[in-house]
Amino acid sequence: MNYNTIVTPEEGLPCTKQEADEIEECLGVGEDDELHGFTVDFEDGLMYLVAEESGSWSQLPAEALEKVGALIRKAEKPYWEFGAAFTASRMVPGSHGGTAFRIMADGTVVDRTETWGPT
Repeated sequence: MNYNTIVTPEEGLPCTKQEADEIEECLGVGEDDELHGFTVDFEDGLMYLVAEESGSWSQLPAEALEKVGALIRKAEKPYWEFGAAFTASRMVPGSHGGTAFRIMADGTVVDRTETWGPT
């Protein structure tokens, strides 16, 4: 069975093509040691950081996160939010779900925390 974690941002992050290319270079896209699964898409002055198959935001390189944080500050935003969808090739219990996380303006990654109240 194949498990996937598909990740997309809630919106594009304003930047130049050169800034997007620098972040893509920091990600090491196409290198053998790529563990995070993210790529950079750039369109109409907006950058999209996406993982089409198996995204692991805890593995994003610190240098890339620092550069993304600088772009978040430049855009005068407190964070850049992402949604993650967990999927599998078979419909078995626990094989599908999702979460969200944010890259903060200081370049740190914060996972969504959710607690269920008493039942």
